[in-house]
Amino acid sequence: MRKRTQKERKSILGILGLLEKREFFGLQIKKLRGTFYYRVRHGRFRIIFWYNENNDFEVVKVEYRKESTYKDL
Repeated sequence: MRKRTQKERKSILGILGLLEKREFFGLQIKKLRGTFYYRVRHGRFRIIFWYNENNDFEVVKVEYRKESTYKDL
């Protein structure tokens, strides 16, 4: 997250806080086809995550949207 601007870091941490509280209203969440992953779309960023056996979420990736964002999932 060091390469992100202060504004981007604040926004990403806010989204992660909402996911932790399970407050999904206003988030653009979509289940990724053929996987057990979900993504949150926020501007140019994509946050890829999944829910584990304990029903806690784990972040897989946080990166700018590009062709390789969804590869190797």
